[in-house]
Amino acid sequence: MLSVVEIFACPKGLDAYIRTVLELKEPNKNIGTILFSNTVVLYTFDDSDAAFSSLVAACSNLFHDLVMAGVPVRGAISHGDLRAV
Repeated sequence: MLSVVEIFACPKGLDAYIRTVLELKEPNKNIGTILFSNTVVLYTFDDSDAAFSSLVAACSNLFHDLVMAGVPVRGAISHGDLRAV
């Protein structure tokens, strides 16, 4: 497996990372995505049980797809307001 530096230094690795995140958005219209540097933020538009289930499924799919693309990944789930600083 490539290191994070190797993944993002290689256009092919960076392309796989961006493509995988963008492909997640298509079937998940109720999940918002913020992509910057080596960070992906997935969020819902409300805090319903259905939104949480969609978020967990999207995170699981993204984790799987990134690992299969050879992109190292880690993650967390949080609840609360999101403010951009």
